[in-house]
Amino acid sequence: EGRYEGEWHYGVKQGLGEYYFKNGDRYKGWWHEDKHNGKGIFYYTEGGRYEGAWKNSKYHGSGKVFCSNGDVMESEYKFNK
Repeated sequence: EGRYEGEWHYGVKQGLGEYYFKNGDRYKGWWHEDKHNGKGIFYYTEGGRYEGAWKNSKYHGSGKVFCSNGDVMESEYKFNK
C-alpha cells in the first residue's frame, strides 16, 4: 500500500491530496470519494506524466501525456481511451 497526504472527509480521500504508490508512481490533484476526480497530475516512475482531467481514477476529459522521450500527446479522453 502507498501513502496519502491530503484532505479527508469522513474517512475517505476528498479534496486536494497527493498519493505515493509503492512502485514509485505518484498522483497529485483532486480526490472525490477515494478516487482521482477533477484536475490532477500522475507521475510515472519511468519519467512520463499525465496532466489533465480525471473521473473515477481514469483519464477523462482534456489532458496531455508527456512521455519520457520528450513526446507530448494532447487528447480528449473518455475513461482512459
